[in-house]
Amino acid sequence: MNRSILVVEDDPVIAQLLVEMLEQAHYVVDGPHATLSDGVEAVARNMPAGAVLDIRLKREDVGLLADDLELYDIPYLFCSGDCQDFRVRPGG
Repeated sequence: MNRSILVVEDDPVIAQLLVEMLEQAHYVVDGPHATLSDGVEAVARNMPAGAVLDIRLKREDVGLLADDLELYDIPYLFCSGDCQDFRVRPGG
């Protein structure tokens, strides 16, 4: 069973916390990746079992990466250290 979790987060403090928590839960962590393009490349290269995505990734549309993950039936969740206006996408 693939236990690799993709982490796409541009804040180094939050990224490190996510990595530590996932590793303590015995997951193999792919990342952290700080840009959308790095995250997209990581999905194509490794096909993770799941992903944690920063919802406010340096003004990049992380929804595009979420769409890619959905194409491959890879579950994901959004996280953010600063999210004052959070909306869930329909069907997401």
